[in-house]
Amino acid sequence: MVELDDEAVRVRRLVEILAGQLQAGDPQWSATLEQARTVATTITDPRSRIDARLRVANIDHVISLNAGDVSGALGHLDRCLELIGAARVVDVAEADQRRLDEQEWGVRLNRSQALQAIGDIDGADAECVVALDLASRTGNAGRHRAATLCTVAAIASEREQWSRALRYATEAVDECAAHNPAALGVALVNLAQAHAAIGDYDEASRVADRAEAVVDDVQSGAALAHVRGYIAMGRKDVERAAELFGEYAESAKEHADFLEPHHRSESLKALGFGVHRRDPLGAREHYLVVVERIRAEEGAPMTLVAALVQLSGATQDCALTEVDPVTAQAWHEEAVGLVAQAADLALAHNRPTMAAVCDLTGVRYAEQFFREATAVNRPALRAALATVLAAAVYLHHASFSSSRHAQRRHFAAERGTEAFALAFVVAARLGAGDVIAELVELRSAAAFFIPTRGVRDIGDSGTRTPREQTGREQLGSAGSGGADGDVPGRPDLADLMIGDGPAPAAGGTPSLVATAPPPLLLTPSAVVLTEAFDVARTRFGLVDDRDAVATW
Repeated sequence: MVELDDEAVRVRRLVEILAGQLQAGDPQWSATLEQARTVATTITDPRSRIDARLRVANIDHVISLNAGDVSGALGHLDRCLELIGAARVVDVAEADQRRLDEQEWGVRLNRSQALQAIGDIDGADAECVVALDLASRTGNAGRHRAATLCTVAAIASEREQWSRALRYATEAVDECAAHNPAALGVALVNLAQAHAAIGDYDEASRVADRAEAVVDDVQSGAALAHVRGYIAMGRKDVERAAELFGEYAESAKEHADFLEPHHRSESLKALGFGVHRRDPLGAREHYLVVVERIRAEEGAPMTLVAALVQLSGATQDCALTEVDPVTAQAWHEEAVGLVAQAADLALAHNRPTMAAVCDLTGVRYAEQFFREATAVNRPALRAALATVLAAAVYLHHASFSSSRHAQRRHFAAERGTEAFALAFVVAARLGAGDVIAELVELRSAAAFFIPTRGVRDIGDSGTRTPREQTGREQLGSAGSGGADGDVPGRPDLADLMIGDGPAPAAGGTPSLVATAPPPLLLTPSAVVLTEAFDVARTRFGLVDDRDAVATW
């Protein structure tokens, strides 16, 4: 057991007080921090000095992160790892090493979250893998695994692995309820965000209501307020969204010194939402400032993507309300260029679904601006048609990335449905009957079912969470047999169709999994939307090497 001198113990107590002050938004935190730093510099005992400097470096990373200095925060965390390494040389007892594993677990998890903030998802993922391994070696494995799963879910969402994000977010809620009740609010907010990301706003709202009862810190409260605004926006309740985003922005401004940096840019965007409803030109000026600030602060890339899309929307509305045709054309072209920048940035950071949604937004602008096809605007409409067809093909396939039918349904309703609707409208405006016929073929094609023993979620490694393993074991032991001469324990068709039940364990009972229809033959020699499939492959990374099949 490591023995610390009185001054090192005092530093520990001061840092604990400081952490509570930061969570509660108490302005006395700065005085407490200076006191802790001063005491730490006076310690002469080598081991006590390591502990005190570790505590101060760890809280310094929080201060830097709240100030928007992510590089500084990572520097403090690197210092923490150095100090833990130095302590491992001195503390060789098994119990001491386990305690140091716990400290390193916290630092690795914090590094993962900081790397997420600057868009380094691969680095964040690598740190999370180390954190999960360390969690299993600590004296409180369940509690630490629960907290780590929250970050795993967030990373999956960043990678657009919606099914994995929901799976791990659900698991995190269960683990936190059992082992880490203090983190339950964070886990519930993450789960609400995961449901909202696929378009299941009803479930997201229900989970947010659960979170309301347990969230008790500034950070989680801000995240919850933001997700409620996002839910209202997704439901197309513009007035309610503006109200909620306004409340979120006001709260973020009040607690600016205690919030992670992304809340500053998010709250500025949220303010613009309310302005946009009554004054598109004012909103455009507001979003120009937001975009420049995010660029100057080198904020998270996807935050910039969202800001560019909002700026493009305000600019497009300026075009639609402008009476001078030359000025209106200039506004429209600028809006299309802005959303194209957003799409390119999303692709550069491996967000194909976001890029496809940006492409749809640009097509929507063209459809709004060119209400009928003329000799002058026909080239722009044809370019818009080619764009929307590729996006529709990709989003149609992406909606099958989950083995759960409810997730597929919500994803399709949120993204794929609009893609097809826009494609039909633009094709009709151009009089492209051949394209309409091909769209009908693809839209009418049924899902293609394949048997599998493993997991089909895109990006899934095949490993299952304990929740799913337990569910599958229960399914296997209970079976569905007994009726109509079925063999006890053998699943019937309802079990084979995964639906919203537990996903199959690797090597387990075969299941039928829905996939997107394969390429379709319109005629014996013509594949439906061939060019759109080719663009979806090159632009969004669509993978579908199946042979084309005849329709009807």
